[in-house]
Amino acid sequence: MYCIKCYSSLAGASERRCPKCGRAFDPANPETFLARPFPRTMTILLQIVATTVVAIMVAAVVAFHQMARSSGH
Repeated sequence: MYCIKCYSSLAGASERRCPKCGRAFDPANPETFLARPFPRTMTILLQIVATTVVAIMVAAVVAFHQMARSSGH
């Protein structure tokens, strides 16, 4: 078992909290921990999409700024 937040191993945790970050987990509920030490596929996809959207927004702001500077106003 691994922590959803920090991917730390939960093996041997004396409490139902991650020893590294303190996030609570329930060994009987698989939605509260990871079976492998990697983020879920959906998490990775959402991070890629979010990063792409932010990059496009930044590029649009830079392009708009460059157009405003070159127009002489």
